[in-house]
Amino acid sequence: MFEKLLKGMEYSEEEIKNIKNKCVFSSRRDKFLYSNYLKVHSFFVAAGYTDEQVKMMVKSFPNICSYSVESLKSLIYWFIENGYVTGEIIIMTLHNPRIYSQSALSFDEKISYFLELGYAKEQIFEMFLEVPGILSLSNDDLKQKINALKEIGFSDFQIIKIISIIPQIYSYSVSNLKKKISSIQDLGYTKDEVLKIVLELPSIFSLSIDNLQEKISYYREIGIGQIVLENPKQLMQSVDMTYARYRYLTEVEHMAIDYDNCHRLFMGSKTFEKRYNINKEQLLEMYSYDEDRRHSKEARKTKIKP
Repeated sequence: MFEKLLKGMEYSEEEIKNIKNKCVFSSRRDKFLYSNYLKVHSFFVAAGYTDEQVKMMVKSFPNICSYSVESLKSLIYWFIENGYVTGEIIIMTLHNPRIYSQSALSFDEKISYFLELGYAKEQIFEMFLEVPGILSLSNDDLKQKINALKEIGFSDFQIIKIISIIPQIYSYSVSNLKKKISSIQDLGYTKDEVLKIVLELPSIFSLSIDNLQEKISYYREIGIGQIVLENPKQLMQSVDMTYARYRYLTEVEHMAIDYDNCHRLFMGSKTFEKRYNINKEQLLEMYSYDEDRRHSKEARKTKIKP
C-alpha cells in the first residue's frame, strides 16, 4: 500500500527505496505508513506547503512520514507564537526538515542557552532563520563550537560578534574551525594577525584556503600584500576582478598602483564604472585571470609575510 502510494505520488524507484529504508518499513507498518503519510501530506498542504515542497521534505528526511500530525502541529505553533510567519517557517523547514524531529522544549532550551551567552532574543530568532540547521543541533554540539573558538583565542564578546555575522559557524566541525586558523597562519601570518583578520572578516571561515592563498599571493605580487591586515574585507572581492582592474588601470589608464592608491582596485562596481567608463563584464572579458594567470598559480604561491 505504502509503496504504491509513493509511486502514485511520482517518487522515483530509488527515492521509494530510500524512504522505505529510513522509515524502517515492514509489512506490519505498511498500513500505518500509508495512512500516516496521507495525514502528514494533507497537514503540510493545509499549513501552506505545496505538494512539491512536501515531497522535497520527505525525500530529504523520510522519517517525517511516521510523525504524528499533532507533533508537527505543535512545532508550527511554536514558530508562530515566536513571531515567525508561514513563509519563514516553510523556508527553514525545507532547508532543514529535521527540525520536525525536535520538540518545542528543545527550542526553548536553545534560546535559554543563547541568552546566557549574551545574545539578544531578536538575534537568536534571526540566527535560526539564517541557519535553520542550528535548531537540530544539540546544546552540546553548540558548546563544542563555542569552546573551540575560545581555545583559538577569542573572548566571549568576540565570539558573539563573529557568530552574529556568520552563524554558519555552528554548522562547521570543530576540526574545520581550527584547521582554517592554522591554514591562514601557514600563509605567513602570526596567530595574533590571524585573530585580527577573522575579527575584521568573520566570513573568512566560509572561504576556502585555496581561494585565500590565490588572492593573498596575487596581492603580494603586485605590492599590496599589507591590505590583508589593514583591510581584510577586500578579500571578499574575486581575484578575477582584482586582476582585471589592475591590468586596466596600469595598462589603459597608465596608473601606477601601490598600497596608497590600491583602493581603486576595490571600488564598488557602479563607482568604478562611472569613473572609468567600463563595466565589470567588459573588464572580465578584456582580462581573463583564468587564461592569463592560473597556469602559473603554483609559481605565485609564497609564504613570505607581506
